[in-house]
Amino acid sequence: MVGVDSVRFIVLRCLLGAVVLVATLYVSDDLFVRYRVAHRGTQDPLEAMRFYYATVLKNGKLEVFYDQPQVEVCVHSLFPHLGYRPCWYVSRTKVKVVAVSYLTGFANEPALLDRVLGSRRIRRRRAPPAGRRREHLRGDRGAGLRARPPG
Repeated sequence: MVGVDSVRFIVLRCLLGAVVLVATLYVSDDLFVRYRVAHRGTQDPLEAMRFYYATVLKNGKLEVFYDQPQVEVCVHSLFPHLGYRPCWYVSRTKVKVVAVSYLTGFANEPALLDRVLGSRRIRRRRAPPAGRRREHLRGDRGAGLRARPPG
C-alpha cells in the first residue's frame, strides 16, 4: 500500500515541475519578444488595437461610444511583456465598460454585468450634428447632456 509520505512527495514533485515549466515558458517567451523588438523584420511584435468605451445606463442598457475609438498597444506573446498585455487577451474585449458613480455597485457585480453585456439592448451613440454643441446643464435630476443650437 502506498504511504501518505510517498503521495505527498509525488504531489510536491508534480507542483514543482509545473512551476518550473511555467517559469521556463515565461522566460523563453520574454527572450523571444525582446529579440523580435531588437531585430524588427516583417513581423512587429507590437500592435495597436482599437477598442471602445461603454457605460451602463440607469435603465440597464449599455451605451457604447462608437464615436470615440481608443487605441491600446499589445504584444504578440503568451504572457504580458514590456508593460503591454498580450494581443490574444486584448482582442477578446472590443468594448470596455467603465463604472459610473451611481452604478459602482452594479458594475462590480459580474453576474449582473454579464447579463447586461450578453443582451442585445445596446444603444449606439452618434456624433452630434455639425454646428451643434453639447453643454452640461444642471437640473433637478442631476447633470445631463442636452443639444443646443449655437448662438
